[in-house]
Amino acid sequence: MDWDMRKRNGVTVNTGRSKPLFHTGLHRWIHKDTNPLCRYTVMEMGQRMGGLRSVLHNPPPPAPATPEQKARISLLPKNFDWRDVEGVNYVAPVRDQGGCGSCYVFASMAMIESRLRIKTNNQRQDVFSTQVRQGKS
Repeated sequence: MDWDMRKRNGVTVNTGRSKPLFHTGLHRWIHKDTNPLCRYTVMEMGQRMGGLRSVLHNPPPPAPATPEQKARISLLPKNFDWRDVEGVNYVAPVRDQGGCGSCYVFASMAMIESRLRIKTNNQRQDVFSTQVRQGKS
């Protein structure tokens, strides 16, 4: 398997030899469905998102949590995943936008679709098309 293919099959870990992270057991990710975006390298994903942007290298530290915030946080569950709420998936499927730079539209529509699924207890699973807005066909 060549380097490019290894990059497409998973994040590599520097252990002296390249090995996909999901084979090392050092992850929390669980594969549920095939994501069509897995076949792209990090560079290709950056290009599909409109190019790699600059990063804030020295972000400011977060403000300390207040006692009220800490009390509210303690009430939250340790883990929560809308993809598996008692065996029900409320999240809209991943869609490939192509290289048109419309990721913000796809993400917005997927969020609205998922929110509608949550509010209707998965009774409505509408697909909001991005084709008209972005001229995709």
